[in-house]
Amino acid sequence: MLVATASPALAQAVAARPPAVVRGEVAAPVEIAMSTVNGEIRCAPAQARLPARDMVDLRVVNRAEEPLWFVAPELFRSGDHIDPGGFTLDLVEGEFLVAPGRTLRVLMRTPKPDAYPYPCYEPGGVPRPESSGFLTLVPAAS
Repeated sequence: MLVATASPALAQAVAARPPAVVRGEVAAPVEIAMSTVNGEIRCAPAQARLPARDMVDLRVVNRAEEPLWFVAPELFRSGDHIDPGGFTLDLVEGEFLVAPGRTLRVLMRTPKPDAYPYPCYEPGGVPRPESSGFLTLVPAAS
């Protein structure tokens, strides 16, 4: 289990940072927003299309008032992690508990083309279709 606990000011600063440059490559920023709408957990976007085998600056923002899980074991097991944002990455579970108002940030090279699911849900809860999504990795344009 990984826990994102940066201060709200740090979370805003991280979210506002320009894209990272790793080994001369710009890491495309990708944001997953977790929130609560009418008491229901929501994770957006429901589907994000990204180039496969490319640098990504993944930012998971918790806009809810409670901690929420972000879970993507297939993505994290398959990708090349350049910088897990100061967290020890558990590749078996692939989960992060993100505190309210905080941003989790992971720099990584995306894996091969495929659809990688990710649910968001509260501790003690279970993933639901409306609180889940897919990062769909497509072959890069040539």
